[in-house]
Amino acid sequence: MTTTKNNEHKKLNVPNLRFTKFQGEWKKTKFGDIATGFDYGMNAAAKNYDGVNKYIRITDIDEASSTYTDKDIVSPDGILTDNYLVNNRDILLARTGASTGKSYLYKQSDGKLYYAGFLIRANVTTHDPYFVFSQLHTHRYWRWVSIMSARSGQPGINSQEYSSFPIYTTSIEEESKIAKLLSLLDERIATQNKIIDKLQSLIKGLNDFLYTQYGGEVLTSFAELGTSYSGLSGKSAQDFGSGKPFITYLNVYSNNVIKENDFQYVAIKDDEKQNVVKYGDVLFTLSSETPEEVGVGSVYLGKEKVHIPEHTRSLSGSLLGYKTIP
Repeated sequence: MTTTKNNEHKKLNVPNLRFTKFQGEWKKTKFGDIATGFDYGMNAAAKNYDGVNKYIRITDIDEASSTYTDKDIVSPDGILTDNYLVNNRDILLARTGASTGKSYLYKQSDGKLYYAGFLIRANVTTHDPYFVFSQLHTHRYWRWVSIMSARSGQPGINSQEYSSFPIYTTSIEEESKIAKLLSLLDERIATQNKIIDKLQSLIKGLNDFLYTQYGGEVLTSFAELGTSYSGLSGKSAQDFGSGKPFITYLNVYSNNVIKENDFQYVAIKDDEKQNVVKYGDVLFTLSSETPEEVGVGSVYLGKEKVHIPEHTRSLSGSLLGYKTIP
């Protein structure tokens, strides 16, 4: 979305690319103004699938396609009420951990779904839900998620914060036409991702085979390869937003190699003692409310000296840095 000026030099919210028959400005509003609910899911353990009731957790939302994955179908273990059922026009949002910002739009073909406690449910009332859902996959959205999560070692966004996200709307006819086009593109992308998944499985199998054949004789430990260090300490929420660069939890979790264009910033005094990440250091995630996110590693190959955050809810860091011995 960009702004242009008319003959009266008034700024207008209109897209650069648009279907020809549509005119007029798009409106900028808040997510909470076009959707209701923003409710938290049920705090129940998972059990074997009972054949009817499915349980969707953060890990059941595919990273690439944002669709429900049926690789490991489970049911919620507890008293089931309609309050936690996912319905038409519902969007689920991950509220904690490295997957913060991940979203899912309900499809009837996914069956009877109950949603878990680390997810937030919003129901899009009058606008096209796929049109709204697509805005949760833009660079603008992910920059917003990164900023909202930057004040904590472990990312997290609550329901009130999600409801404040800026959403653009237009006529329902234009929204539906755009949504149809985007859904066709998403289907094509999902097909390509399945091919990529198969190739990645092949690579993993080859790596396992090579290690079995040639790597079994080499035994060592991290203690013999380098030394560990923790992240930032003594910081409050007011210190984040400007200052010196630091590597976020999400940057480590999402990338094998740290992305230097995804740094956030924190105020650090010149005489302040804080550990610094340097070229060749390996970082690991230490804690998360989602077990699958613990122990993920990433290497820093940048030239700039940066920092890593601490987990503000714990005395120990949510990230562990590791310096290798030259």
